[in-house]
Amino acid sequence: MNGIDFLNFARSLHSSADEAARRTSVSRSYYAIYHQMKEVLTSIGIYVSTAPSEHQRFVRYLKEGGKTVGIKEDGGWCGETLDQLRTVRNDADYDLSDRKFNDRTCKFNWDMADKIYKLINGNLNDYKKSFEDYAKKINELPK
Repeated sequence: MNGIDFLNFARSLHSSADEAARRTSVSRSYYAIYHQMKEVLTSIGIYVSTAPSEHQRFVRYLKEGGKTVGIKEDGGWCGETLDQLRTVRNDADYDLSDRKFNDRTCKFNWDMADKIYKLINGNLNDYKKSFEDYAKKINELPK
């Protein structure tokens, strides 16, 4: 199992008539990117813990990596969007009185996660190099 499995599952839920399913779609869309980032970073030797701080660390890697990866569509967009997806995921999981989780907003969140996933996978070597360079710069890459 990997992140794309969560993204595919989220797609099957975002237009559901059931609010719990739509909220789950938002959560799984976010976690698809979380696990994609975990896989990419560990593949280049960067340790990833289970600490809650890893969420912001992945955002930071995408923001900084997006600036240097040389992909016109990114420029840090992936990091900013992942940060927004996490905020909405928190709302979906923790604020049950929030009524924004209709099929339109849930599909939008899935679309954003899908775009991030495709940008990273479509330019994987560039992202790996960018993340590796950033990790060296901030002393997070083992010697």
